Amino acid sequence: MLLKSLIEGLKQRYPKELHDLCSYHGKTVFLHTLSIRFSDSMWNRQKLPACFMHLLGALENHACQGDLPHFFVPNCNLFSPAAFPRKALDFLVKALEEQRMEGLPLLKPATPVPPLRLINTPSGDASTEMSTYNPSTGAVYSVAFMKKFAVVFAIASALVIFVCK
Repeated sequence: MLLKSLIEGLKQRYPKELHDLCSYHGKTVFLHTLSIRFSDSMWNRQKLPACFMHLLGALENHACQGDLPHFFVPNCNLFSPAAFPRKALDFLVKALEEQRMEGLPLLKPATPVPPLRLINTPSGDASTEMSTYNPSTGAVYSVAFMKKFAVVFAIASALVIFVCK
């Protein structure tokens, strides 16, 4: 699941460069790793972080070599130039290395939304400014900003309607 999350995170961060990358590449690396590290004791709870790092290293090695045999059809190379362009493969190697060197930032939870600020109202009382969080952009907008935006949008819409008539 972690490797799949990392792959999804890389695809979101670099959609053009890693268009050809998919979770099946991670699953294939996992199956190849299971065939080598088949002992249950190698996968106990205490060793899972090391196992994940082993999987990450295996994916990185397969990408470096440009060779990831399909687990069930070994003659089929999932990293062949026809299936995965060399430029994208080189980019993947660098992205995986960067993730490993920086402590896997794509797997860390997103930063929390900043707390509401206290503002002074015209009467001098401190009150809490309401805010809205937009998860798609990560932006936090105040209610006052949203009201101003709505007024500007309404005026712009009226002008467009007036000009187009």
